Amino acid sequence: MCGRFALSIPIEVIAELLRIGAFPLISPRFNIAPAQQVLAARNGDAGREFTTFTWGLVPAWSKDPSAAPKMINARAETMFEKPAYRDPAAAQRCIIPADGFYEWDLRPEMNKHPWFIRRADHQPMLFAGLYDTWHGPHGILATCTVVTTAAGPPIADIHHRMPVILESGSVDEWLDPARRTRADLGHLLHAAPPNLIDAHPVSRRVNKVDNDTPVLVERVDPEPPEQPSLFG
Repeated sequence: MCGRFALSIPIEVIAELLRIGAFPLISPRFNIAPAQQVLAARNGDAGREFTTFTWGLVPAWSKDPSAAPKMINARAETMFEKPAYRDPAAAQRCIIPADGFYEWDLRPEMNKHPWFIRRADHQPMLFAGLYDTWHGPHGILATCTVVTTAAGPPIADIHHRMPVILESGSVDEWLDPARRTRADLGHLLHAAPPNLIDAHPVSRRVNKVDNDTPVLVERVDPEPPEQPSLFG
């Protein structure tokens, strides 16, 4: 899955990569979490544009937004069929840029130690995303989710899921409104090749959402694996 990520790469770099002329001023963030505002790119009325969404998708037909914290990720394998995601998958797709994302090691001996996963070339990661707009009694809520797929190496050693990471050459396809089905887009929904990915252990300080400093993405030595007691 993807439950935290960082974005500190200059917005000018991302704008050039996505071919967007106008861009907002943003501050570096190193611990972006669900329910927070995230930067995204989509096709707007006047062309490709940046916008912000609340992370955690609320379907347009939902009675209330209470399920949003559970909908931060959409599985690529089922998003065209699941009621919450099938309309956004067909017509409301976006790109969520990041430096990289955090994952917590599921191997029992690693005691959920966090890792930071980024591109080996340190270029922006471009997550495939979906978005929707919910009209509530107090206004409009624009939300998004990160599309995930089965993890490949080296991430599979840490966790069984990972975001769908698009290459810049695939952005046009992903955002193309004429492409609406799995047949049109399924070839993009795969794990990134192993040589694209760099992963290193980081401090457990990332576990606390209030921590948001560059030190969170720095490599640390993981704690030694827990050893079984000689005395049971």
